[in-house]
Amino acid sequence: MTVAPATTARTTENATGNATESAAGHGAERAAEQAAALDAAEARHRKVQTRRLQRRLLNPPMRMLACSGVLPHHAVIETTGRATGRRRRTVVGVVRDQDSVVWLVAEHGPRAGYVRNLVADPNVRVHLRGRWLPGVAALLPDDDVAARLAAFPAHHARTLGKFATTPATVRVRLAPAA
Repeated sequence: MTVAPATTARTTENATGNATESAAGHGAERAAEQAAALDAAEARHRKVQTRRLQRRLLNPPMRMLACSGVLPHHAVIETTGRATGRRRRTVVGVVRDQDSVVWLVAEHGPRAGYVRNLVADPNVRVHLRGRWLPGVAALLPDDDVAARLAAFPAHHARTLGKFATTPATVRVRLAPAA
């Protein structure tokens, strides 16, 4: 008795009745697609949970502490709403590079509401050391986020690692003092 060798292609019949061959590895492709879909679903879930926690529990006292100057590596950034035109204030972790540059890492990158606002209108205000400073913000998608986080306090980088989905760097050039 002779056994036919195993093949790597599967013959199936398409809708017109013609025989077609497909790779036997289609199961691996499907598994990869399902894994990507799960990763996307996990990222959405993580963003929703983070937003809920921040908006209701963390942001109100953090905004007050950041404005009072108690939190040294935090600031409040004020953007203009891209749809409403209203002022939007968000607490962010910052590192001041020079007197005229402030760096921050957005947890959700270009999907964050305040980042979409500053892309639409880059003119922002940053509350630092008890005063509002005008500046021009820019999203830097090609910047090395991990290297940028090295300048932040270790606890900030760890926290960002837990909550971030697609972190991105934002640079704010502050206007010179008048």
